[in-house]
Amino acid sequence: MTPIDGRFVMHFSFSDFPQVWGRTPRTWGPEGLRSLLDSVAATGIRVINFRITRNLSFSNPLGWDPGHVDYANWEVLEAGVEYAHSHGMQIWGWYDQTDSHGGCGYGGKRKHTAFILNHPHTIRCPLPGCKPNPIEVSEHLDPNCPLRGKGSQGSLAFREVQDFRLKVIGEVVKRMVDGMYIVEYGTIGYEEPVTRGFRESLGMPPTAEIDPSDPRWISHQSGFLVSYLRRVRGVTAGGPIACRLTVEFRGPTKQTSGLRPWALEAIPELLEKNIIDGAAVWVAPDVYKLRDRLGIPARQIHRRYEIPPMDPATMELTIREMLDAGVGTVDLDEATNVEMKPGGWALIKSLMEKYSDQKTD
Repeated sequence: MTPIDGRFVMHFSFSDFPQVWGRTPRTWGPEGLRSLLDSVAATGIRVINFRITRNLSFSNPLGWDPGHVDYANWEVLEAGVEYAHSHGMQIWGWYDQTDSHGGCGYGGKRKHTAFILNHPHTIRCPLPGCKPNPIEVSEHLDPNCPLRGKGSQGSLAFREVQDFRLKVIGEVVKRMVDGMYIVEYGTIGYEEPVTRGFRESLGMPPTAEIDPSDPRWISHQSGFLVSYLRRVRGVTAGGPIACRLTVEFRGPTKQTSGLRPWALEAIPELLEKNIIDGAAVWVAPDVYKLRDRLGIPARQIHRRYEIPPMDPATMELTIREMLDAGVGTVDLDEATNVEMKPGGWALIKSLMEKYSDQKTD
């Protein structure tokens, strides 16, 4: 596998630019893509986490789910990979693995994927008793949504969810990306296949209460994630180039520490057995939890850092702390935030010139 080039990564959502600034030569089409990638390259950052849509509607290569945004009739990821590689940069496929990004409604601007609408039985149940996430329930603003009263994300406990995710990942890997960056959204809960399998393994009655803190239950949940990521590794290793695999884990929110118990159970096994190459987290306490409590080598930990309001002193303090902690990379979130701030690209360049002097293994 290609070594990660440098200690910094830029998260890049090309689809956000025309939505924020409209379709201009800077934000739209091949010209806009090249212009924005040039801006990243000019800072000295050589690795880009290039966001694909939740349903691959940027190109719709398999005719799946037309999607909710018109991205263009050209293959944006292929164009990005080709241009980045020709300029000495790496492109990773950043896949959120979501079936809904903020629910539905909002004047028709937000929709669920066709997959989850056609497979409502696969929706995750993160709370005991197979109860949905109340935040997801509240996000169904379309009064005609067939998922009202339910959640909005598929669970990895169902084979069809795994198969759909793997198809998307496979399409991205075909396009010669250098790595995959996938987000784990807490998609193992109290779904029927999970609870049934656990009770049967212990000879428990079908309706027996499950203690969420039972180490056996936590281990059982983590097994679903490990099994799925083995399949992901098979896809990333079997593409035209063997690409790296980083998985992001998060707490209740992006800015809240508290990784799920079954994720903490799975992460050491995933790294020790080379099922994944790195684990990404959002907040510093989780960096230290992985490094100091679980004994994860710091170079295998990646810190995703949300950079608004782009205060230079705060950014420098955070970057210095994370590099001193030994993380493999600091992943800046994200390019649209840099574009919004006057002088934003110059600020990132100045920080990179000061701190971009090491490479990871």
